[in-house]
Amino acid sequence: MLSLPNDGRYPALELTPQQRRQKTLEALFAQVETFARKSPVLMIFEDAHWVTPRAWNCSGNKQLPANIRQDITERTDGIPLFVEEITKAALEAENQSAAGRRSRRRYAEMKR
Repeated sequence: MLSLPNDGRYPALELTPQQRRQKTLEALFAQVETFARKSPVLMIFEDAHWVTPRAWNCSGNKQLPANIRQDITERTDGIPLFVEEITKAALEAENQSAAGRRSRRRYAEMKR
């Protein structure tokens, strides 16, 4: 809405993407608030998961290595569902690898 071309009567807004997003949300909230003061408002959100700047925090408190995060970013093109699925797969692979290392250590200890 804030990036629509105008007829020159008003100066173009030079905003960062974050500022543009904030201003857009403020305008939408103000409009909804105005309608809601007059009568009840029903809002329907389709594909609401796209509004977040990141996919859900599916890694919990675990920090993935920088090279893995970079690979996920490059391979998913920022598509939230893909980010989530690839992150889960990376975590599962890391957990399996760690479990394998623990098993090998236990086996080596048992042999001593």
